[in-house]
Amino acid sequence: MAGGTRLASTLLLSVFLFVRAQDDTYEPPKIVEPAAARQEFHKGGEDVTLQCRASGQPVPIYEWYRNGALVEDNGYISYNPPSGILTIRSLTTREEGFYNCRARNTFPNGLSAVVISPKIEVIVARIVRGVRSEQGTVTVTEGNYVFMTCGDTPLEYYGPTTFEWLYDFGRLGRDDQIFIDIKGELHFAYVMHTDDGSEGYYTCSMHNSIQGLSIDGRQTSLVVIQADSMSGVEPTLQFSSKMAGQAALTFERNTEGWLECFFSGYALKTQRRRVLEALPETEAANGSERYAAEEQQMKSARLPDLAMGDQDESATDPDIEVPTIEWQDNAGNTIVSGTDRYTIESHGRVLKIARLEEADEQTYTCIGRNTMGTAEGRMTINVTTSPVWVKPLQSTTVPRGQDAVFHCQARSAAGEVAPDPPRWFKNGHRLDVMYDSNKFEFSDKLRELRVKSVHDTDVGCFHCYVSNSEGEEVGNGCLTIFLPIRIAAKPPAKQTIEKGDIVNLTVVATADKLYPVAYKWHFNDITYEGVSAPPHVIYDINTKQAYINTSDLTDQQMRDIRGVYRREVYCELETVFVDVDVKLKVQEGLPEIPVASADPHVVVIAVLGAVGGILILVIVLLVVLYKMKGKLACIRSPNGRASYAVSHEAPVRPTYTVPPEDDVYSDPHYSEIPDDTLAVYEECHTYLELLGDTDEDGYLRPLDFSPETTAVEETNG
Repeated sequence: MAGGTRLASTLLLSVFLFVRAQDDTYEPPKIVEPAAARQEFHKGGEDVTLQCRASGQPVPIYEWYRNGALVEDNGYISYNPPSGILTIRSLTTREEGFYNCRARNTFPNGLSAVVISPKIEVIVARIVRGVRSEQGTVTVTEGNYVFMTCGDTPLEYYGPTTFEWLYDFGRLGRDDQIFIDIKGELHFAYVMHTDDGSEGYYTCSMHNSIQGLSIDGRQTSLVVIQADSMSGVEPTLQFSSKMAGQAALTFERNTEGWLECFFSGYALKTQRRRVLEALPETEAANGSERYAAEEQQMKSARLPDLAMGDQDESATDPDIEVPTIEWQDNAGNTIVSGTDRYTIESHGRVLKIARLEEADEQTYTCIGRNTMGTAEGRMTINVTTSPVWVKPLQSTTVPRGQDAVFHCQARSAAGEVAPDPPRWFKNGHRLDVMYDSNKFEFSDKLRELRVKSVHDTDVGCFHCYVSNSEGEEVGNGCLTIFLPIRIAAKPPAKQTIEKGDIVNLTVVATADKLYPVAYKWHFNDITYEGVSAPPHVIYDINTKQAYINTSDLTDQQMRDIRGVYRREVYCELETVFVDVDVKLKVQEGLPEIPVASADPHVVVIAVLGAVGGILILVIVLLVVLYKMKGKLACIRSPNGRASYAVSHEAPVRPTYTVPPEDDVYSDPHYSEIPDDTLAVYEECHTYLELLGDTDEDGYLRPLDFSPETTAVEETNG
């Protein structure tokens, strides 16, 4: 039975087909921790641990480097290769530096892949040069601005450090009159005689929260000369974050911007005097000494005479207001605290901008106002950054034999010098001038690396370093070879069957474990996925065995299974198709025309129609023969895809190709065809289509319908 296999006589081998999946699955390492470069401050004398973690198969092992050199166990620094944990014992400044790890896994073929982590800077939290324990005196007239410094030498400290001021060892409260700036200086918008500290000291104190240490430094005695009267003073900018001679304040991208400004001055107003009756009854009844002292202080305050009219002086007390502060952006828009990334604190004197972006690089204005006047200060922010990735290095998987391309492109902050050209490494080893130019090719100013015609030995990880004046970044990209889908078992592409045959449709494929294959069916414009299959197909989803047993199919069902069965085998990176064309066997050259339970009248009509069609066909053929007699020989090419017309009147003239009907006007020799031949081209083609014999592939056999022709030159279509 041509094209088929009897169920009773054949055992399907696909039942026993077992496809062995690859046992060795590999995946290059990928750094999970640390995910980005960072600083870590630690308390001196404590043990410090750093963790390096990476994914990958086989499981990676780790190495640690400090300032570019491999860490060796020296008694105070060590690491565990399987766990990736580095330990620093009793941290001192000796162990400070930049640490990074490398994760490596080795495959069964002996090849390795290495990735490099971002750097962690380890610093001992401490105050190096802080305040000095000394004493001094500052003298100022009541109503004027004054400030006090922590010390005469520049401060040097590491880690989160805050400042506070004490008076006689009691913490000085922060209100609208005073302000402690980011450098620790104490500012008074104005001083009153009650701020006089001639009998005590104002003391600056630094506190490092990680070190857990506070250092008290310079002690200042404040002498306030009493004024006969006080009047309002217009605002004056006394302090801002912008240092003298600085063009701009520089912050790193994604950090917090911190702007400060402080205005001296004050204005006078009246307010309802505070009375003890407003206090809790218990405190009023007890005659709290604090509130009694405050009452006495308010009564004895020497303030200017105010035009109160007939107002009862005992009912009001004048009060002092410091300048209000407004912040504006470069366009003159008022900045509101709590909007976008802005926060305003300390009575308007501090503006914080979270997660700075390059768009924040502009000039900001602080405006101090009171009833006496207005003053302002301007500060420009410069946002800088270590290199920012434009095209980061990424891993890639390519079929064996193709080129792999890696990109490493970064930029600096807007307006700053571009990063240096990238430095390339493979598995931690520098690709310098001695690299193999037959394997590696650089372009685009070293920002593109091409690995030519990759093979198994090229598997590994590449790294690129880019640096500018603000820092350095490293990118990792690993190369893996994709093993393409391989069809391990497939049926004959063409199967001509008859009832009782088995239609073999089994397709089995193999591929990398990393990219498992899946299957689909396509038949008669319908897609079948999962366990579903076309009608009458018996399909085992586990073994992928698929077949049609035609033994029990009806004639109609036999006709239904004709057609092209397309098996789609696909994975994440590739798709392969396998087609099987199923036809029914033709009995003795005539198509099988099934007649089942037909109505006699229908049969008669069908026969008459067939006879009429045959008569029409004969007439058409006679007409064609008559027109072509003595002029042309019509020949069908061996592949059945073109016809030929050969002139009989001039046997020495060339042979002309008659293309298929839909290609007549695209034939390159069309213009060469004589006019007397052109008119019969289509008729010649039709003639061959109607009378040609069918070969085993379904194409027309070559025919020569001109007995007079003795020699015919055939050309390929």
